[in-house]
Amino acid sequence: MKSSAAAHLTAIRRFYVDPQPTYTLQELAALWQLPSDTVDDIYDDELDQHGVVGGDARASFCVTWSKAVATSNTFHLLRPRDVELALGSKLRDFRSDDWRTVPVQLRLPRFALDLIAAGAFRRDGSIAVQVEQFILEQLDDDGASL
Repeated sequence: MKSSAAAHLTAIRRFYVDPQPTYTLQELAALWQLPSDTVDDIYDDELDQHGVVGGDARASFCVTWSKAVATSNTFHLLRPRDVELALGSKLRDFRSDDWRTVPVQLRLPRFALDLIAAGAFRRDGSIAVQVEQFILEQLDDDGASL
């Protein structure tokens, strides 16, 4: 496992098992492996609601741990497999066994992969990550309780 992958799993474990009371948007961007602008967009309404304008104010804006967890789950910002690997036997403390991942070999026509890649939330991941993200978003859109 690459050191950056190991560090990411350690950060996920710490986020769940030994959380901070609050997180800055920069800390969440690092945890979710997203650009800061994307995290700002996610919290745009909350930033506006609190009258937060400008770089310095945004840099010091904090989100509670419970809100960060809710946002992670709502937008599927942490891959289920990464959470499973990071938490190991502690996964049950945070998610039901239904969230354990199962390897699946999937065959799709190339045009389908191209469409998924074009519309996936995370465009920087492998095609497997993008298909996973797409499927989770579709389940969520169809009203499934995730």
